[in-house]
Amino acid sequence: DKPGLGGRLIVSRVDLDGKAIWRTETALDRYTVSQILPGAAAFAFVGTRPPVEGKLSEPFVVLVDNATGRLTVHSLWR
Repeated sequence: DKPGLGGRLIVSRVDLDGKAIWRTETALDRYTVSQILPGAAAFAFVGTRPPVEGKLSEPFVVLVDNATGRLTVHSLWR
């Protein structure tokens, strides 16, 4: 998304010729992604959003549908 700190993780799917099929921004800070879990139907990314001064970053799991790039976001806080 942008160089340096605060950049967000962007996920893309490309075909065999290198043409982008879809591109989606996960809203997760790319440096705080702690797990990437691949699957046949979707990928899961575990991490936090970019930090906000004076606040604790909430952990999320973001599911990205492999066919469409559609996001599903779930909080990991109880």
